[in-house]
Amino acid sequence: MGSCMVQWGGCVGRSARAAFPGAVEINHLQVRAESLGQGVGTLLMQAAEARVVGRGRNQVVVAVGDTNGDGEQLYVRLGYARTGRGHPPHHRHRG
Repeated sequence: MGSCMVQWGGCVGRSARAAFPGAVEINHLQVRAESLGQGVGTLLMQAAEARVVGRGRNQVVVAVGDTNGDGEQLYVRLGYARTGRGHPPHHRHRG
């Protein structure tokens, strides 16, 4: 159905790592074409966020490219706010 990665060591990009030194980055969120529109991305993000909180972390950063409108909509719907830092633009969410 899909997958994502949790970067426990912090943000992958140097500028995002400097801006959010204590954050965990969730990246490489992918949903198979036949599962799009079925809530799989939301479930994957919720599961990843629950693991982050379960490990006592409280800040999550995700990155979404300018051409990924579906990803942008998902992250906004999940409460992420654009920070304008990093490339691609990073979003931040505090749990």
